[in-house]
Amino acid sequence: METLQEWLKSKEVEYLRRCSIKQLMEKEFSRNPMRAIFYRPNIFYSPCDGIVLYKKVVEPDKELLSIKGESLTLQDIMCDYSYSEKSLVIGIFLSIYDVHFCRMPTNGFVKIERLPSLYIENLTMTKLENSIIKEGKIDYDTLEYLFTNERWITRIYYPRYNMEYYLVEIADLEVNAIIHYASNDDYLLQGQRLSFVTYGSHVDMIIPYRRNLKVLIPDDNVYHVKAGIDGVVKIED
Repeated sequence: METLQEWLKSKEVEYLRRCSIKQLMEKEFSRNPMRAIFYRPNIFYSPCDGIVLYKKVVEPDKELLSIKGESLTLQDIMCDYSYSEKSLVIGIFLSIYDVHFCRMPTNGFVKIERLPSLYIENLTMTKLENSIIKEGKIDYDTLEYLFTNERWITRIYYPRYNMEYYLVEIADLEVNAIIHYASNDDYLLQGQRLSFVTYGSHVDMIIPYRRNLKVLIPDDNVYHVKAGIDGVVKIED
């Protein structure tokens, strides 16, 4: 796990900055580097590479974020106004420089559903990306896409702890497609490839709150995480 500034100065990002847009889109954007799989049953690994925008325990109908004065709730993100679980929410933004393959945070059975469209067209995530890449900061007023854009929800049942948690994948304006590599009721392993989310995308991991959940992302900075490598939540047995 690196701070945002460490990641922006890394050799990987320095190399990607030198690439042409053509090379980024045709080669680097779809790269899928080999990664060792570390099986740790009490750890939730990050589901994707990206910048952690927020991590918060919230009631489902209470404000998660204020975006240009409008309250965003967990129910808004899930498109489910019957959802009633107090939950830990971790939001991650995938920039153009990130690997865009999502991986399983834990073992589990999956159910994948495309949620109804909220708006005629998706909103761009370019403003958020520019604030992160060019200015090294997060402008939360650029997260308007969380109200509108195409999204899929993956429900993951983790039998070891008899619990269900959720991944919400939200696509960008330019390439509004999310490709999944699993079918409903498949059992996937921790670190296994789950999906490909396209350019300028966002993933929320939503875990119904338990007192023994410990967030592993420090509070002292903005952090960049990698799928299957960085643990973001621990269940303390």
